[in-house]
Amino acid sequence: MNPYGPPPTQFGYPPMMTAPPVFGSMAPLPIPGPVPNAAPATIEKPPVLHPTLDKATTAFIGSIPDSASDSWLETLFKILGPAKWTRVVDISNAPLNFGFVSFESAYPLHFLLQAVARESRTEPGAPLVPNPFTLKNGTQLLIKVDVGARTAAVDQVARVVAEKGIKALEEEEKVMKEKVEKYLRDTGMLGKEAPAKVAGSGDADQFLESIGVTTSSGNGAQPSQSQGSKPAKRPYTEETDEEVVRRLEKREREMHQAYLERMSRFERTESQRIQHITQTLSSHTLAQQTHEHARHHLQTFLSTFDDDAESARQEHDYFRDRTRWIHTRSHILRKERESDTRDRLLEREERARHLAQELESTRADRERLAAERAEAEERMRLEQIERERMERLRQEREVEMIERQKEVYHAVASGGHGIVVGRIMTMEERKKAIEELVASLPTELEAVCAWDVKWEFLEGGGEVVLNKIRGFVGKKVVEALGEADETVVDFVMTSIGERKGARYLVDELVKLLDDEAAVFVCKLWRMVMYESESRARGLA
Repeated sequence: MNPYGPPPTQFGYPPMMTAPPVFGSMAPLPIPGPVPNAAPATIEKPPVLHPTLDKATTAFIGSIPDSASDSWLETLFKILGPAKWTRVVDISNAPLNFGFVSFESAYPLHFLLQAVARESRTEPGAPLVPNPFTLKNGTQLLIKVDVGARTAAVDQVARVVAEKGIKALEEEEKVMKEKVEKYLRDTGMLGKEAPAKVAGSGDADQFLESIGVTTSSGNGAQPSQSQGSKPAKRPYTEETDEEVVRRLEKREREMHQAYLERMSRFERTESQRIQHITQTLSSHTLAQQTHEHARHHLQTFLSTFDDDAESARQEHDYFRDRTRWIHTRSHILRKERESDTRDRLLEREERARHLAQELESTRADRERLAAERAEAEERMRLEQIERERMERLRQEREVEMIERQKEVYHAVASGGHGIVVGRIMTMEERKKAIEELVASLPTELEAVCAWDVKWEFLEGGGEVVLNKIRGFVGKKVVEALGEADETVVDFVMTSIGERKGARYLVDELVKLLDDEAAVFVCKLWRMVMYESESRARGLA
């Protein structure tokens, strides 16, 4: 028997019935057997991190603290019922902080959610919120149960309620909670936080509410409703055990009816699919049989054809009435020629239409390109005009600057040092004039003090000249004193701004610099004289 199903036919694989939905838990899919005559595997298999578990009776446990051992966890879960704990390990066999607990049935999962995860509702109709015990290191176990496992647990709890009643279920939940809490206290794993209590109905009432069973809140009092406030929710009504059982039976009947409807829709869909596949296969088979029959008939006819025998039998029109056959054949050929002519005319018209569309498109593209080219040329013309205008402005500014420089800046005749500049100097002439100016500046203190500084040209230089002099003064102060002193710098710059002479600075700085005061003031005043005279002579 082939474990992989029937082999494919010439039309593909035959239709296979897919698995229908199963009411309740679904059985695991069959695993294909080994391939016959297969060579033994030579690749070493990786280690199995955890065995295959049944989802209907298994829960995920996460956020496990390092102080919780596997034996401690297995003992905790065995309080709820026969259980098997499996810790997940990595490739190096080191335990991770999560694992799986598997019970023999889905019934203990209800107590796992009620006694360990302590799921509850803050109000009727709200979603279930877990509130596990806080362990001694401040963490809480993360407990997750699959939807299918929850459904299986609901089914089993419903059967227990139908057999024993709600009171028995509540009593069993209470016992399980006490056992779990006592175990945590005895082993020293329970944290300092007290277990949280949720006001409202009991745990059994909350569970029955989650599966559609309405129970009483205990007091049955109708809450008062103030004017303008939201209407109060309808309180729970007392239900007897018989009413609960009837409600659970009704819910089970509805689930069974829904299952039957799903099964009916599934069977109808599968039947239509199989019918469609069968019709397709039948059509392919019939076409193949027709083709094969025609091929066989033509092959047989051609292999046994005898012109003399056919002429003697007079069965074919060609031998029976040659004129009629020629007339019929001529009519067929004429019809074919007319059809070919119509097709050629249609093709010619189609080509002409396509050519006209292409010409129209080409004409539109040509016009668009021409418009874009004209726009680009106009833009380039405007840019050229703008460039020419800017060039004229630049040339006019240069001419104006040259004319302005050709003007006489000033004519100063002071102590034989006045020079009249009436034309633009070359680099050599300017360099020579600067050298002559520097050579003409006195070096002796008395001559420096007697020099008439042209303060209007020095002040006309603005902040640039003052900052230049200030930097020179700061540098010389550091050389003289060994450190920067802004007070001395500010005093010197204030004296220059007030047009006080060199003698005044010497008298004031001699107290601080001693003999260096005269040297310092000579260097400073030579710079002041150079800056003022260079601007006065047009050399700046």
